[in-house]
Amino acid sequence: MIRGFGWRFMELGRRLERATQSSALMNCLLSTVLPEPEQSRVNEALLLTLEGLISYRRRYGARTAIQTSLDLVLLDGDNPRSIIYQLTQMLAHVRKLPNSKGYLHELPPAERIMVEGSALVRLSSLNDMCADVDGTRLQLKNVLTELEALLLRASDMITDRYFDHREQSQQLVSSQWEGV
Repeated sequence: MIRGFGWRFMELGRRLERATQSSALMNCLLSTVLPEPEQSRVNEALLLTLEGLISYRRRYGARTAIQTSLDLVLLDGDNPRSIIYQLTQMLAHVRKLPNSKGYLHELPPAERIMVEGSALVRLSSLNDMCADVDGTRLQLKNVLTELEALLLRASDMITDRYFDHREQSQQLVSSQWEGV
């Protein structure tokens, strides 16, 4: 496929979707602290779902741990399935989109959100995110919830900036086909 603007929008959508779904999955599965046998199975299921189990076992061995799992699926910039990789790729694509508004040296809004999301993830401490606060990994939950909100805002900004939804659809609806 030609690497034009259409391809960039497709890639942006794919990366946004993967980052949002991965974040929501991690938030759902890892925010609650479980007893060890169940936690290990849930963690392995997460790695399997995010296609990271083989990489994890090659790097860390057979027994899964939350901290090393988060390192692989959240922070590893070399893992093409990690959230930080998705954010880095999205930032690169956003920077190549046409930008008619002059922001001088200020970052455009969508680019600013990508940088903010990357900073949020990169500045998060694995020890803090894995800490048990009354049966919940509160810091992990907060980081992932904030990241999901940032990703949704980025999606809305890109949609509002590059796609015009004010005009009526050009497609014929079934009732209009009858007169044709």
